[in-house]
Amino acid sequence: MGLVSFGLAGGLDPRLASGALCVPEAVLVPSGRRVAVDPSWRARLLEHTSEASGCALLVGRNEPAGSPEEKAELFARSGAGAIDMESHAVAEVAAAQNIPFLVIRAIADPAARRLPAWLSAVISANGRPMPRPLLAGLAAHPGDLAALLRLGGDARRALKALRRVAAGAGPLLAFDG
Repeated sequence: MGLVSFGLAGGLDPRLASGALCVPEAVLVPSGRRVAVDPSWRARLLEHTSEASGCALLVGRNEPAGSPEEKAELFARSGAGAIDMESHAVAEVAAAQNIPFLVIRAIADPAARRLPAWLSAVISANGRPMPRPLLAGLAAHPGDLAALLRLGGDARRALKALRRVAAGAGPLLAFDG
């Protein structure tokens, strides 16, 4: 048995465009500890996934990095290529239970992309936008519509990359120890 953290991430490395695939060697958890993914599982996946980027480290946090300045500071301090809000929880559970884990993330918002500050308040616990708060946020900040449309395009590219991985490497996602 193994755990997989599969989904979207924010870019910290300015070389990673939206849709870039991040299959890191380790996750930097909020305490500052690095939790390594299962190296043989990762290697098997990378043998069959030619589009994975050079994203060797992913930062896990409980809040997003919304501005290019904050992303640049995190990149400079950690060297991590990406950030997400879920993989650190998976890493900590896997480490505590001595369960192998793997992280597969696609960049939804590149390092230069600024996210509207109010956006995190409209995302549900399962990572989906909540329509009413989203519309209220847009009503209060109509100037952010263009940024949200760009983010939507970025997210579509990232989801397309994840679908390709799932379709092409599906059996490799099962841990065979």
